[in-house]
Amino acid sequence: MRRRSLITFVCSFIIAGGLLVGGSLTTAKPHNPFAQDKKYKIYCVNGKIEIGTRNLDEMKAARGNQVCLKGSFDSFEQAMDASKRQGGVGSACSCP
Repeated sequence: MRRRSLITFVCSFIIAGGLLVGGSLTTAKPHNPFAQDKKYKIYCVNGKIEIGTRNLDEMKAARGNQVCLKGSFDSFEQAMDASKRQGGVGSACSCP
């Protein structure tokens, strides 16, 4: 009876350890709680187009209230292409 209890304990320990480390024994991709989806945003800042990763509130805190969001993209390349369609980084823009 002791051997069965020991085997049950060891198996339970291994399963619990796997759940603590990987989040799930069937998870193919481990969860990273520190990973964030970075978005690249086009802003009009003081009448000029800029690209950044800050949110609107952070941009206003850093640059003042003359800031508005023009678009949000998953990659820097997408943001650059979109900014070029509006004249490019540094081009004149306006906020509503």
